[in-house]
Amino acid sequence: MKEMTTDLFFKKSIEYFEKIINSEDIKIELKELLGEEYLLNYTNKSVDLTIFNENSYLNDKYKIVLNILNNENIIGDYILYLNKQGNFIDEFLVWR
Repeated sequence: MKEMTTDLFFKKSIEYFEKIINSEDIKIELKELLGEEYLLNYTNKSVDLTIFNENSYLNDKYKIVLNILNNENIIGDYILYLNKQGNFIDEFLVWR
């Protein structure tokens, strides 16, 4: 079993982010928020081990956060939870 590193966590989060951001529902939402012409980008923000969370299924999971940018402005965050092996647990897309 390959050990997950910070780089691998970010790589996996980018894969999940690209899947969700290309869904039709999200594309419609982005057009409503930002207009027809938007240019999304992201920056790696953090990887944290969540020791305790009020939602117990997230205990001892890795929380990876990407800042979502449009024309250099942060417009939201993509938050992904993975277990130690890098398997998907949950994801959240939060607009600012």
